[in-house]
Amino acid sequence: MSKRGRPSSTDLESTALMTKRETANAVKEFRQRLLLHPKSPAVLNKIIETALNDEHKQQGVAMKILADRLAPAAGFTVEGKQNNQVQINITGLGVSDSSDAGVTINGTTGEVDDE
Repeated sequence: MSKRGRPSSTDLESTALMTKRETANAVKEFRQRLLLHPKSPAVLNKIIETALNDEHKQQGVAMKILADRLAPAAGFTVEGKQNNQVQINITGLGVSDSSDAGVTINGTTGEVDDE
């Protein structure tokens, strides 16, 4: 019979020895268990009800859980909306001033600019 509640400190320390693959598999299994559990819809409904109940003492916590899952902050930050850009500068050998010669390839548009 397994114990209920939080894992012991020694159990938590043993997870530090897991490889990335083992950790990923454990997270995948945990996610599947949560999604397939027959009471998962009831838990979700309870969180939503708590978030909408102005009299509930844990309303703020429920609202934070929903906000974190439904509207991730990365979508609203400048860094989250930036596209990764690659810029490559190619200059010839023996050129004393790099601004006189070179080619710039813009990773966003794919255009090549001779400088």
